[in-house]
Amino acid sequence: KVYLHWLEGIRDWCISRQLWWGHRIPIWYCNECGEVHASATRPERCSKCPSRSLHQDSDVLDTWFSSWLWPFSTLGWPEETEDLRYFYPTSLLISAHDIIFFWIARMVMAGFEFTGKVPFSHVHIHGIVRDEIGRRMSKSLGNSPDPIDIINEYGTDALRFTMTLLTPTGQDILFSSKKLDTGKHFANKLWNASRLAIANLEGFDPSKIALKSLTLSLEDRWILSRLSKLTKETRRNLATYRFNVAARGLYEFAWGELCDWYMELVKIRFYGDKKAPEYVSAQYVTHKVLDSLLKLLHPFMPFITEEIWQKLPGSRESIVRAKWPRSSKALVDEQAEEQMAVLQHAVSAIRNIRSEMNVAPSRKASVLIKTDGRSLEILKQNEESLKFLCRVDHDEISPSVEKPELAASSVCDGMEIYMPLEGLIDVEVEKRRLNKELEKAKDDLQMTLKKLTNRDFVTKAKPEVVERERQKLKTLEEVTDKLDRNLAALGASGSK
Repeated sequence: KVYLHWLEGIRDWCISRQLWWGHRIPIWYCNECGEVHASATRPERCSKCPSRSLHQDSDVLDTWFSSWLWPFSTLGWPEETEDLRYFYPTSLLISAHDIIFFWIARMVMAGFEFTGKVPFSHVHIHGIVRDEIGRRMSKSLGNSPDPIDIINEYGTDALRFTMTLLTPTGQDILFSSKKLDTGKHFANKLWNASRLAIANLEGFDPSKIALKSLTLSLEDRWILSRLSKLTKETRRNLATYRFNVAARGLYEFAWGELCDWYMELVKIRFYGDKKAPEYVSAQYVTHKVLDSLLKLLHPFMPFITEEIWQKLPGSRESIVRAKWPRSSKALVDEQAEEQMAVLQHAVSAIRNIRSEMNVAPSRKASVLIKTDGRSLEILKQNEESLKFLCRVDHDEISPSVEKPELAASSVCDGMEIYMPLEGLIDVEVEKRRLNKELEKAKDDLQMTLKKLTNRDFVTKAKPEVVERERQKLKTLEEVTDKLDRNLAALGASGSK
């Protein structure tokens, strides 16, 4: 729309600039009679009088007069060079929305005028990096950080990945160096997970193992299914220039699925019998998933992915020359994903109970799960994984479980989960802690309610400030409800 608006409503513009650098305006003036000459080369004499004394205009052309030649002038034009024949026209131009007319439209004009061809077939318009309060970055404002300083503090990959992740398609990004912690922490997470994987891939040769020969566990089938879907989504998002969506998908898979779940579950086999068939399956799947993930991440984080990939068994010259991953319908396993979801929900519920009741990480707990049907079968089949992930030394999973007297509980996906607390925590100390937290939460709740019932605040404060207080109220209500439930589990009522 912007592009067509400029072309349809085009007007003359001032073409001269008073700069030291640029293409000199091809205008000569006669020093005798003042006649003006437009010529590609210096005239030998005045066309009006016989004078040979002429001087060229001191101004230069607007910078876009040189910039619009960029697609082909860099390739040797006007000579018919090999580079020009091979690289022109190109496929994609990436630019910002503020120069759609000044540069993009004029490159198209120049391309047709001087070569008869459009210089590029696609244009991707990205946003502009602004400071954290929305101003354009400039030297005069002093709000433009030196990228080298940022790289030295956070790393090149962290900068690249964060900027891609946080920039919605076509929209501006409000930059703050604090946001780069996202990319920095992600790079650290990826590095540490890769160290664990590589340490357990010693002696593994991927070329000698066939997937069909392996017996895969639930987590193996699940992560391979998720990888296949991720690969398909990433390829589609990159092809449609949705770079931030691709980055978000890779981030969530690497952190939330590979690191938080698969790499934790696979430790059971990595720490077990290294000659067992299950160990080889763990090696194969870990290698395949990490190899594919690194390739998909490489456009966003080229340095760390190259470094890790070089350490993987079977790696060759460079990751940039490796085969780009493709999704496989054969690996998509909806049943495995459904079964894994049951295990994940149970594990998360148990971990939440431990956290809310302040159970020390070093203490192993007992768990009772009341469920039936498919959930019962899945949890029974993956009982070892459940115990390992939740630090549980005893569990009972059946449809006839009864709630113990002193126990914390959680309900999720048709499962009732109980954790007996007697002997696991100091009940009186925990009651005092929860009561103290509840008192503070209720005080904060009353203060927030007072603000939101104040008509002046609601009508005069900025809408985003009011909305923030409403969200705070909702969170505090949830916190107080949770603390009341936890106190009830300990046989106590909340402080009034």
